[in-house]
Amino acid sequence: MFKLFRSTPPKAAPPRRRQGDRAEPALRPTPSNWETVRAPEASFDKTLSNPAMAWLENLAPQVRPQQLAQRFPRIVNRFAQVWPDAELTQRYFDSLMLDDRGTRKGFPPEVMEELIVLRACCSTLAPAPRTSVGLAMASIDFS
Repeated sequence: MFKLFRSTPPKAAPPRRRQGDRAEPALRPTPSNWETVRAPEASFDKTLSNPAMAWLENLAPQVRPQQLAQRFPRIVNRFAQVWPDAELTQRYFDSLMLDDRGTRKGFPPEVMEELIVLRACCSTLAPAPRTSVGLAMASIDFS
């Protein structure tokens, strides 16, 4: 009875997803819009933080990523944050080494070599117990 008085037509139901279908991302970065989904560059991105310097010092010299620290301090800063949590560290490695944008240029060979050595070192470490910081970091988007 009340349908007669509706002033706007009813909204169409969204199409049903079949089992196994993946949800579409809200905004898929493309070559022209990836800058819109990346966080703006901050001073934190341009220099090594104190925790990052301490993290580097705690690494064995043969594993220490010197070129990465010089060329990409923001990445070393992030490693210092996620390193205590093995799962987050692996997710961060994946986000760096896999091109989900389709437009990444990749790292210079010497930096890629350091990342491979660092990942091999990381995979031999026992996972640390999750802390409240680790739980909060689990929601970080690495793109």
